[in-house]
Amino acid sequence: MIRIANFTSFGAAVLIAGLLSMAWTGSAAAQRAATPIAAVEAFHAALDAGDDAAAISLLDRELRVFESGFINPDLQSYVNSHLAADKETHSRSEWVLEDRVVGGEGDFQWVLSSYRLERGRCTVDQFVLETALVQRTGDSFRIVHIHWSSR
Repeated sequence: MIRIANFTSFGAAVLIAGLLSMAWTGSAAAQRAATPIAAVEAFHAALDAGDDAAAISLLDRELRVFESGFINPDLQSYVNSHLAADKETHSRSEWVLEDRVVGGEGDFQWVLSSYRLERGRCTVDQFVLETALVQRTGDSFRIVHIHWSSR
């Protein structure tokens, strides 16, 4: 039993390492974002599509995520604990953009967005506020911090 549990943990670690490697080595799923808004929108599109590699390719290795009172101190932690739930939330509902403000300049910028969640034709009584800090890395912007809160 212990060997199976260890193998499962090891197997999960290998899978995650492979996804991270694919995302940063130019695989077909790797995404390039020329603007901060493009990075945020492509990240949401990847979550909608359930595409782990595409979503991860838009995130910086030093990513910090604040979500529902929890902190993911790095990308690996986010992938291990919240990525699957975030994909599920996106698959069950449509995130309708209500407002967006972009600021900063140069290689470091921020995108503040508010969304109303809908399921089918019904508005879900949930609003999500999102702060995304993005940084230019080479020719692309990557998300270095996300903070989601909802009511």
